[in-house]
Amino acid sequence: MAVSRRKRCKRCGGLLLRNGHEDKQIRTLVGALRYRRIWLRCQGCGGEVYPLDAAMGFEGRDGMTLGERERALWAAVEVSYEKADEFLKKFTGLWVSRPKIDRLAWEEGARLMRWQERRREKVFGRGEDMGEGVRERPEVLFIQVDGTAINDRERKERMECRVSASFSRRVNISRGRVWLMDKRTYVSVEEAEAFGEKFYLECLQQGVEEARKVYFISDGAVWIKKLKADYFPRAVGVLDIWHLERELKRALGEGRSQTVERLKCLALEGRPE
Repeated sequence: MAVSRRKRCKRCGGLLLRNGHEDKQIRTLVGALRYRRIWLRCQGCGGEVYPLDAAMGFEGRDGMTLGERERALWAAVEVSYEKADEFLKKFTGLWVSRPKIDRLAWEEGARLMRWQERRREKVFGRGEDMGEGVRERPEVLFIQVDGTAINDRERKERMECRVSASFSRRVNISRGRVWLMDKRTYVSVEEAEAFGEKFYLECLQQGVEEARKVYFISDGAVWIKKLKADYFPRAVGVLDIWHLERELKRALGEGRSQTVERLKCLALEGRPE
């Protein structure tokens, strides 16, 4: 079935003809499997195609199924790269080397960047509809944006990393611990305009335009104020508690610490739930 569907080369449009077969072993979540795959050769550019590889959801060159790749990348997010391979072996029974996990992360990151840039160009460049429906219609949506400096090891200099998060549902799972059930994040080192456009598209899927109320929490930096004005004009701006405390100390003086603490408590009591 997979072979019969591939008639033309995606790169040049040339005719694809059967060119042989080979046995291959792949790793899956249920262990190693062997199968016979057919390859096709393009009569135009000479490229080779393995239709069954794509149909089964893995890249032929590394023999990894989609499920294995997803779990390896999930482990790299939850723990350090140094621990990810041991974590996988212990909790999933998979063995994926640390260098391979690192390569998978770079490949997936590059793929996501290309997809986000294409979506941004489609909406903001060509004025077309995003083509993706709203996943949720929340009563209240919380948005947080910040910036931080990170080291660039190659150039030995610091660069600004822009960070954002949005969520609408949170539950208390224990004393002092809250779970943000639908949290979405976007982080990049690109310019503020590109960052704002891509983050806004993420928020569209989370129902920012349909929400009854939107709270935009930040430290009040100039670029963040502009981002809010451009993409979230009806959101209620909220200064985060750390910067609120700092500004109160600047205005009232260090000697008014008790007053600052009382005002801070009042702000926390009145924060949106």
